[in-house]
Parts: sequence; structure tokens; C-alpha cells
Amino acid sequence: RDRYQRRVRGFKIRMTTSVLLLILLFGLVTGTRVGNGTNPCGFLKYVQCDSRWARNPLGTSTSDTVCSAGCAMTSVSMLMATKGYEINNEPINPGTLNLWLTKNGGYIDTDLILWNSVHAFGTVHMVEYVDSLTSAQLRAFLSSGCKNAIVVNVRGGTHWVLVTGYDDTDSNKFYVNDPYFAVDYYVLSDMLKFVVYAY
Repeated sequence: RDRYQRRVRGFKIRMTTSVLLLILLFGLVTGTRVGNGTNPCGFLKYVQCDSRWARNPLGTSTSDTVCSAGCAMTSVSMLMATKGYEINNEPINPGTLNLWLTKNGGYIDTDLILWNSVHAFGTVHMVEYVDSLTSAQLRAFLSSGCKNAIVVNVRGGTHWVLVTGYDDTDSNKFYVNDPYFAVDYYVLSDMLKFVVYAY
């Protein structure tokens, strides 16, 4: 499903050793920043079925919830939170972003995200929505010095994830923050649509 947002303030996370340990233990639940070879820009990770927002209606839908259909919105919340955007003086997360989108025309057809609605938050904006990118093009975006973020459609068009990095030894393997499934990469042939953002 598709999603998008608006204006924000800077929220920066500083890590101590204790915080890093907590990140390693509770990253999937709390939303954490992890920087390594698979995630060089340190994209935060959120899961759509986190109990804090899992049962919230997605947009104005009477059947879909953040847990059942909020993969695209959750992926966008990760790239926004990583860059320090806030809503009402709090870091963006799937719960706050979903509410903001609902109140500010960020969904169409009750719960399909308008990808560029987040431009209202400041410099972040959608560059393009395309059906295909080559491996070289995708790797170039990911090598831009953390100036881009890419949300991709996978699993036969049923799911959205945030791309976080690529494999240096396999040009078709790309690492992701998957908001629902316990996987950390997809291959290029799994990817059907690409939403490219710039900061």
C-alpha cells in the first residue's frame, strides 16, 4: 500500500554503550538505529505490528490496520525518523505518521499513501516512482552519501520495504528494513516498483 507525509523538527539520537546494548536486544520492537555494512546510513527500523500502533485503523479504513496493511507507511516512517523529523515534538513513528496522514490528506481510497505528502515536513521529497531500476542505478542512489532513501515493492506486489544497503559481492542482493517479515534482504528480481526519496 502507498503512503506519505509533512513538516517536522530535528530529532537526533545519541548512543551510549548502554543504549547500543538495548538496541541490539530490542531493536525490532522499539525502533532503533543500526549502522553497519548492510545499513551504512543507519536507517531506523520499525515493525508495523508493534503493539503501540498495530491495531490502529490505517487511514480511515474500517477493515485495515497498521499491522495488517501498513507496510508502505511504516517504511516511509523509518526514512523520516532516521532524518530526525517529528510530529508534535515527538519523533515520527508509524503511529504518529498514520494519524498525521489521516488528518492531512495523506491517503487516498481510505488508506493508500500519497507518497509525496511528506514533502510538507521540509526538504524530504519524492524524486520518482518507477517500475524498474537497474542494479547500477539502485546502487548509485544508495551510494549518494545518505542523500536518498528508496522504498520498494516486493513479494509479488503485496508488500513494501525500505532499502538500506547492498551487497558488495552480489550486485543483485539488496539489504532492507522489512516492517513485517523476518528477512533482511531481497534480490533485484523480487523488486517490482521503486519510490525514490531525496533529503
